[in-house]
Amino acid sequence: MDQERTLLIVAVGVAVAVGCFVLWGPGTSRTKRRKGHIVGLLNLGHTCFLNTLLQALASCPSVVDWLIEHKEDSEDSLISALRTVLLVLNGEHDHDAVISDPYAPTEVISALLRHSWVISPGEQDAHELFHVLLETLEDEMTSLSAKNGSLSDILLPMRCGQGDAGLPNTVKRTVQNGNVQLDGHRCTSSASRFHPIRRLRDQGSDTTTSLPSVENLPLRSQPASPPIRGTLTSQLKCTLCGFKSALRFDKFDTLSLPLPTSATRQKLTLQMLLDNFVSTEVVKDVTCTNCSKGKEKPVQTTAMKTLNFGKLPKCLCLHIVRTTWNKDGLPWKRDDYVDFPEFLVMDNYTHSQVERNTRVSSL
Repeated sequence: MDQERTLLIVAVGVAVAVGCFVLWGPGTSRTKRRKGHIVGLLNLGHTCFLNTLLQALASCPSVVDWLIEHKEDSEDSLISALRTVLLVLNGEHDHDAVISDPYAPTEVISALLRHSWVISPGEQDAHELFHVLLETLEDEMTSLSAKNGSLSDILLPMRCGQGDAGLPNTVKRTVQNGNVQLDGHRCTSSASRFHPIRRLRDQGSDTTTSLPSVENLPLRSQPASPPIRGTLTSQLKCTLCGFKSALRFDKFDTLSLPLPTSATRQKLTLQMLLDNFVSTEVVKDVTCTNCSKGKEKPVQTTAMKTLNFGKLPKCLCLHIVRTTWNKDGLPWKRDDYVDFPEFLVMDNYTHSQVERNTRVSSL
């Protein structure tokens, strides 16, 4: 009797378990997702760096709103592909659509391929990819909203196909060892020296173009700047006469913060890295305009260079530079722990606040 009761209990338990699995267990890989459901991203083979970047962008409402503002793009554009992926990650997509879980961001990779970006297999740099995405997005937005006509439009050659401004289609651009190569011309870049992301150009195109007339110049507005763009201010102050140079403004999209070179294992905080970034720097052999007044030759002096934020972006992107090189010239990655506060107050790093503090302290 006890054995029959035990078998009955086991049978009922199995039936309940099977029923729960059928009703609430994993269904097919393609199902309609309820509102607010968070899907995962499928690793397409060493694409974790891409998935990490997409998850980070999806958590920035200002970036998502910036992409939503551009509705005139085509369905195969990077703007459309990236906007779709970010909306899916946030559960804000069209809920009548069938979405896979995990979701494969293949449309983003396809859009980059259409723009001739070739991502090498293997480990990649999310920071480099971020700038590739941003450059491509701005290229598309600029083509949708051409700049206002100016004299430079009729003095400089027009863009050839999808190439860079003033560069023919035959130009190849590759990112390798931290430098951008333009057919022998070299300029600095923050790109990774490992597994470069390359951009190929079409071959065999005619690079001869006619100059446009003033009547045909485009007269449309510029696209909105990305919410991650801010400005840095820099200024030189002569140590002899105290003369300050004109304030210089430079745009930035990401802020690269190097780790201190000290060999001691100290606890690092984000505020410490920011303090080191804006710390005053000594610059030698600077021509001082004030000291050179009335002199036959320019006077070379030592100046103190200050660096601060002129305009903070809506979304501040920070890049911790962890790659360093040992005595043999081989790269290695530092694993120093950096503490991030829940709230980061940036007032004391802005130029306006620094000037205000200086005036108050001089009273």
